[in-house]
Amino acid sequence: MNTLKDGPIDIRKTDVLQMTDPFLFVDRVTYLDPGKKVIVEKDVTGEEWFFKGHFPGNPILPGHILAEAMIQAGSFIFRKKLEKLRPGQVNYLAATKIRFFKITRPGATIVMTGTPVKVISSAGIIHVEARVDGELIARGNFTITTKDKEGK
Repeated sequence: MNTLKDGPIDIRKTDVLQMTDPFLFVDRVTYLDPGKKVIVEKDVTGEEWFFKGHFPGNPILPGHILAEAMIQAGSFIFRKKLEKLRPGQVNYLAATKIRFFKITRPGATIVMTGTPVKVISSAGIIHVEARVDGELIARGNFTITTKDKEGK
């Protein structure tokens, strides 16, 4: 087991992912065992830009936003450690077997657990499950690739 010795890593205070607000859909990494397992959380506040139109008076987290959060969470599987500098680029290639089970509303904390299905030198299939209060809300497999800082 590899808990983070200094506690959760606040993603917004680092630049370990390529994206930033408003397209950053993860808040913190709470567990990382490189190449084996990652646990990432997202607090759904209700202040996010997409809730203005999805749906007024009945806010529901869009499935494609949840899927993007799951991709971002799963990409940490490729990290050997959480460097403060950008370690390279992670690109999303495909999603398969995505299923949504429950609606997510503001006030929820989504806990996403990523594990590898298959990893080769610079690519892999990552399985990610998303839960709210321990209940499965979505799961899927995502194919992602990595490039070093020089784009190789």
